[in-house]
Amino acid sequence: MGFNFEDDFKKLVVDYFAEEYRKGRTPNPCVACNEHIKFRLFLERARQLGYDTIATGHYARIVHDAKTGAPQLAESADPRKDQSYVLFPIGADALPHILLPIGGFTKDEIRAKAHEFNLCVKNKPDSQEICFIPSNDYGTFLEKEFYDGKNHPGPIRNSAGEIVGQHEGYYHYTRGQRRGLGVAHAERLYVLRTDPARNEVIVGSKEEIFNCSFTAARMNWFLPPAAGTVLKANVKIRAQHTKAPAQVEVLDGARIRVTFDEPQDAITPGQGAVVYDGPRILGGGWIDQVEAFSHVSRA
Repeated sequence: MGFNFEDDFKKLVVDYFAEEYRKGRTPNPCVACNEHIKFRLFLERARQLGYDTIATGHYARIVHDAKTGAPQLAESADPRKDQSYVLFPIGADALPHILLPIGGFTKDEIRAKAHEFNLCVKNKPDSQEICFIPSNDYGTFLEKEFYDGKNHPGPIRNSAGEIVGQHEGYYHYTRGQRRGLGVAHAERLYVLRTDPARNEVIVGSKEEIFNCSFTAARMNWFLPPAAGTVLKANVKIRAQHTKAPAQVEVLDGARIRVTFDEPQDAITPGQGAVVYDGPRILGGGWIDQVEAFSHVSRA
């Protein structure tokens, strides 16, 4: 199989990122890169060169199911730096060929070892931005991709349909966003959703961004359950989200319906939904549809 990093990265990560925003969804390019580039294509290339195993510096662990011996991803020893969430799409067949050697250490312990061995990265700061948009100005990047570098203004509406402001491009906004709206209002407003077809941004109150249920598609299971199975598990809906108890209904091999015990803030289409049993990942997929906005009292 041919391997061209620039072409593959452009198609599988950059184009995916741009198209998801164009559709009004919020993508996670780091997850896509892990799925397609850092593991699948990296492993394929390693095998072409005669190697059977690859290793990366992600803070996560590979463990084995006590009954079946099947490999599973699990959280790292450092909950502050755990990266198991962003690895959920790795195929189960690839896990026996992957090493995650730092998953059993804390970040402080790894820093100490880097200093001990005088490695060049011993003082390297953690990366925060998207690697192909170092300025982190993804709105300008998308304007260059789709609108010849120009703004794409349109109305900001409240959930009642009233125009309350103007935006410079719906792709600048994501569900749950509060800052940068430029709308004067008696109470704080949050982005509820974007409507690419109408080039609109819909905003509402804090209560309106809480939901309990959603469906996720393109599930990747490490221990596949049968269709119709209902699980009690913890589910994480974005990298910085604290996983929360939920009921997980397996609709079929590729889709689930998740109902949280308590409403969650800004469940967002396009983000990953990862199902945990304790520290172990059962599987993960991509948030597809969120139920109608819930007006939940937070008092």
